[in-house]
Amino acid sequence: MNPNAHIRKGLFILALLSFTLSSFSTTLDSLENRIGQLLEVDQKSELIETYLALGMEYYYAGELNEAINQSVKAINQLNNQLPPDLHGRAFLHLANYQIETNQYTNALKNLHHSYELYSKAEQKDKQAIVLGNIAVVFEKLNNTELALEYNLRSLNLKRELGDSTTLTASYTNIGNIYMDMRKYEMSMRYYQKALELDSLNQDLRSISADYNNIGYLYSKLHDYRQSLHYYNKTLEIDQQLNDIYGQCIASGNIATSLYNLGDLKKAEEMAFASLDLAKQAGTIKYISENYDLLSKIAVSRGDQEQAYHYLKEHSRYKDSIYEQERAQEIAQIQRVMESGPNENQMNAYEENAEMDWQNFILFGLTILLFSFVAFLLILWISKLK
Repeated sequence: MNPNAHIRKGLFILALLSFTLSSFSTTLDSLENRIGQLLEVDQKSELIETYLALGMEYYYAGELNEAINQSVKAINQLNNQLPPDLHGRAFLHLANYQIETNQYTNALKNLHHSYELYSKAEQKDKQAIVLGNIAVVFEKLNNTELALEYNLRSLNLKRELGDSTTLTASYTNIGNIYMDMRKYEMSMRYYQKALELDSLNQDLRSISADYNNIGYLYSKLHDYRQSLHYYNKTLEIDQQLNDIYGQCIASGNIATSLYNLGDLKKAEEMAFASLDLAKQAGTIKYISENYDLLSKIAVSRGDQEQAYHYLKEHSRYKDSIYEQERAQEIAQIQRVMESGPNENQMNAYEENAEMDWQNFILFGLTILLFSFVAFLLILWISKLK
């Protein structure tokens, strides 16, 4: 099992959820009808809010390209008479969807613009969210130093505001970055801060994640008894919350720790428990990972036949994951082809096309120069003969 899958508290989703519009219907049809009405009466502010709400609905439905289109429509309605807060929110939504579609350059540009707008509106709580999302982009780009810098800036703003509701997410994200940097002592310090604050707020779901983070950190340090201790705490809370998915991951992590401690019998029991929970939750990823662990346990017991059986099941489910990912990629390409490129995609395309043409000209001039030099060299050699 991969314990790392359960430790993120991303500010990206947090930023979206903080702007949920309860005044609008959650159905796409009603929002689209409302947009038609607002276009007739030219009510800019509510029209923009509705575009953003519709974009969120498309986001939750997995229609990321359409979510981007709705955000672009909202931005196209902006004018100087509207408050900077609304401007900042529109660019933040667009950037968030671009993060999800790996358009990191455009996302950073729009996040920085959103930050400037929120600064103008003197809304430090929103500035903190934007800084956290910039950190998410840099983490995805494997730039841990800048990810850490922006997370710390976000954290400092939240401390200034006394915002305890999102402070633990910053602590966790900073702890994750320090772990990626292999600075385990600093990572533990921030994980403990998150645990202290979540315990104070009696947030059981977050406490469960905090215990899992600490357990994962101990597993990185090869202290499997301590990792087992914290994974058991995670499982206890997930059982209390009736969180099947969380129980699946915690049970798998416990099985991995037991396997590393050499307790094959208990490791096998917990792996089967995690496998059963994975099937209940319908998560192919953890079905596959549990079969992989069971094959390793069987090899350690010297049961090669059983190990081969589990390994075949692991491969079968792993292939299924690949097929699902490919289907999602194909569906995303089809959506782009059907709806056409958005404004940012067109700008990027034009910039790339111009760059390609410049490179082509430069390459051609270089070839001509080398040819001319070679001709002069041949001429000179012939004269020497």
